[in-house]
Amino acid sequence: MGKLIDMVGQKHGRLTVLARGSNVEITRATWVCECECGSIVTVQGKKLRSGHTQSCGCFRKEVCWRNGFEEIHGQSRTKGYQRYHSRLREIAESRQTPKWADRKAIRDFYVNKPDGCHVDHVIPLRGKLVSGLHVESNLQYLPALENMKKHNTFDPFQNALAR
Repeated sequence: MGKLIDMVGQKHGRLTVLARGSNVEITRATWVCECECGSIVTVQGKKLRSGHTQSCGCFRKEVCWRNGFEEIHGQSRTKGYQRYHSRLREIAESRQTPKWADRKAIRDFYVNKPDGCHVDHVIPLRGKLVSGLHVESNLQYLPALENMKKHNTFDPFQNALAR
């Protein structure tokens, strides 16, 4: 068991440590802190020392408002949020569709999708290592569960073995 580091009076970002809190998981010391905005929060000592927690959450809200965005945390299931991400995907697909691509064949591929399946790109449009094109030869039907497990990754060795 490590030695307790007294942090009372120390300032970490916007938080000032007021007093010791109760332990979490028996060995994790927590500290009661006051934020510059006036909120009182309890934070684990290691998160204060590492810089992981520097405010009560008010800083994130300020940054979101400063950049012209409302705080969107917790909005992921709303229609507006889904529409926004759907539009981002449409833009990515249009940018990755070359002029020579047969747009009618791509549309037919989507229209003729079997029930319970997703239309998936063999090589992802926004991959870390390689980015594919939005063309008919890069599309495939995958069962929904299998597509969700895939996490938009591309393994060239796996795909070479499958052929």
